[in-house]
Amino acid sequence: MKIQFKPIIFAKPRNNKINNSNSNSIRYRYNLNSDVVFFKGKSLAQQAKNLPKDAFLSDGLREYILENIDTKNLIDLHKEYYAPLLDCQTLEEAKELYPEFSSVVDVKNLDLKNASYFLRQVSKGKIKGLTRENVTLEFLKKYIAQLETIENQERSYFNLYASTVKKILESLNISLDKRYSRLIKIGKISKSNSKFWQDDEKRALQAEITRSYWQDEAFRLKVSASMGSSEYKAKHSVVMKDNWKKDEFKISFQIAQIAKKIASLKYQNSQEDLTCKNSNIEIAKIQKEILTNWGFYDKNRDLKKILELAYSLEPY
Repeated sequence: MKIQFKPIIFAKPRNNKINNSNSNSIRYRYNLNSDVVFFKGKSLAQQAKNLPKDAFLSDGLREYILENIDTKNLIDLHKEYYAPLLDCQTLEEAKELYPEFSSVVDVKNLDLKNASYFLRQVSKGKIKGLTRENVTLEFLKKYIAQLETIENQERSYFNLYASTVKKILESLNISLDKRYSRLIKIGKISKSNSKFWQDDEKRALQAEITRSYWQDEAFRLKVSASMGSSEYKAKHSVVMKDNWKKDEFKISFQIAQIAKKIASLKYQNSQEDLTCKNSNIEIAKIQKEILTNWGFYDKNRDLKKILELAYSLEPY
């Protein structure tokens, strides 16, 4: 695999103070056309653009996504397009609004003798909130409009196991193309990871767990050995190549590097003995303090403004 990047060219502020009146956007230039990645992995937006027409539920959905995918993520666009479905009161109304659901099966028209046990229970009024008249519409809303995950989400689907939900959806002819649903799944994972690391409590808890692991010598030796393996190096290479396609990662890296440079200088100015074995640990602590003061770990952080601040303080 071959990967080629053209460096981001950042225009540094002319002085060491930030002009607040002009801080709405960071002054940097990035040539997207030269960010050429020569391997299979592509951004989620690009993968969505490359999907064939028949991977989308309708031409309308496809057009809406392709028109906005450069400014919004796939999941949000999908939910926006199908938001009116949540207001539908009947399946007939949903089909009129979205013709792509014309072949969806209405349970009230089914012969329930051969239907699943769950649908038979619904018809008997045994499932709270569901009736024979609305059950199809409810599954359509959850699976399509809300993109509710099936696996490990029993509560979302009336306490049913994933295997049962899949069978019901199949019997009702409700589905998403595998190529499209794969991108939705990737998008959910990415969104979940992003939310996790923006949560101060969860991040602190994870840090504490990690520290406890690294205090175990057997664990340290095991990890060190695995990190030296060719398999680990290959996986790490793929992950890093994928990260470097993301602007957020690139900007975060720039900020962290400047903070580390400042932390190193602060440490050197405060220590007489620079041969201290724990120097890297101390520098890392100072770096974290700097990043915290800059708001790098805040939930609603503005990376562009933080980068501008970092450049204004960067030692030359």
